[in-house]
Order: sequence, then C-alpha cells, then structure tokens
Amino acid sequence: MKNSNFKYRLLVLLDHSKTSKVALRDAVNLAKVIDGKIDLLQVKAPSKFTQYGNQIALMRTLDEQRASEKKKMKELANTISESENIPVSYKFTFGNVVNEVQDHIDQTTPDIVVIGKRKTGFKSFLKTSVTNHLLNNHKGGILISGNESNTAAFDDVSLGFLNEEALNNEITIAGDLISKSKRPLKLFKFSGDSYQDKQETPNKVVTFEFDEHAEPSTPISKYISKNGVDLLCVKRDMEKGISKSINQFNNEIAKTIIKTEVPVLVLAN
Repeated sequence: MKNSNFKYRLLVLLDHSKTSKVALRDAVNLAKVIDGKIDLLQVKAPSKFTQYGNQIALMRTLDEQRASEKKKMKELANTISESENIPVSYKFTFGNVVNEVQDHIDQTTPDIVVIGKRKTGFKSFLKTSVTNHLLNNHKGGILISGNESNTAAFDDVSLGFLNEEALNNEITIAGDLISKSKRPLKLFKFSGDSYQDKQETPNKVVTFEFDEHAEPSTPISKYISKNGVDLLCVKRDMEKGISKSINQFNNEIAKTIIKTEVPVLVLAN
C-alpha cells in the first residue's frame, strides 16, 4: 500500500447504489493521478429500524448492522488500497445523513467530495437532501460521477471547461490535471454571438462558442461527449448556488451539468 503522504483528500459518499459505485470508481481514477487519499463514508438513517418496540432489541440490531457494514467497508478499503496503491480510510455511522456528512466534512476538510448522479430525470439530481445541501453550501470541490459505461482514466485526461471562469480559475487540482495532460483543452462558452465551432488558440485551447440567447439544436452535453471530453470542470457561483440554478429550467449551464455523461468537477469556491 502507498504511504500515508498524499496531496488531496477525496471524500466518497456511499449508499450501496449503482451511482455511488460509479462515484467510487471515478474517485479512485482521479486519486491515482493527483496523489489523492480516498475517504469512504456511509451514513444510514436509523429510522428504518423503528419497528423495534423493545429498546434492547433495537440496540442489538443496530450493533449487528454496524459491525456488518464496517466489515464490508474494511474489505472494500483494503481491496482498493492494495490493488490501486492508494491510501483508503473508511467510516460507517448511523444518524441524520446530512448532519453526519457535514460533521465529517468539518472534521476531515476534504479537498473534493465525490457524489453519484441519478439519471431518472432533469430535476431528480436534487432528489437527495445530501446533494442539495452540498451543492448549495459546500465551498470545496465536488466531483459528480459520470455515466456507468463512461470509464475515465485521468492520467492523460481530456479536460473540458464550461465557460472561461472555470478555465481561468486558479485552482490547484485543475492545474495539476492540466499539467499531466498532453491534449488540447476544450472550452465550451456562452456569449452574445452565434455558435462557432472549434476555434483553436495558440495555447492549445479549442473553443466551442454558443449563443446564450438561442436554444442550440444539439445540446451542449452532446458536443462534450462527441469531442472526447473525459472530465468537465465548472466554476461555481456560491451566491446563486448550483442547485438553485438547476431549478431554473432555462439555465443552460445547469442543464449541461445534469445531462453530460462524463464526470463533472465543480471547482472549489
């Protein structure tokens, strides 16, 4: 296993769903490139055990469940650590999911929180209170997982940026990824002008420009996939909040984040 020295801490929120497994996959791939440590966290609300009227029986059931989940997480952490050569820690707890996640973030100060992305509809991305809480309140980076079939290796990543604020943002993680990639950067931007395809600048930034007032015939998310982007970087405006923007159905940036099949890195504020 790799030694305990690491540059970035990635907190992965697990819940046994397919989307959280994809999130873990993306987190591991990213951690291997940026010299990261993986921190696994699973929080289960105890409300599902309220059918136990006997307090002693309830406590026994919770203890058994806790022991079982910790064993599974330990095995998972050891497997990842040994196979991928990165440090992995883990924690399982019962409690209010949002509160426990925030407490863990306050205690461990991760550089990136990694979450899965639900695919059942445009607004279902905000279905969980944890997602809503993180997008509106967490000031650090957030990695939103990609499609199940989209396995991105970040060692020579094809980076995309949604608007110039993301590209020009002085973020160490984005800078580290740029330095490790030999491919041109791809900038997807909105302006008052009509769409212009593939303008390559001297500093190897390929620009795709869209009219912010017009509805493109092809969604921007399709251009992102079509042009081989492995990771889309987005600059967050904490004053508006991403989830508030998502609820504004005509917000093209928010819709692009939701619909794209590649992982999205929401850069730290």
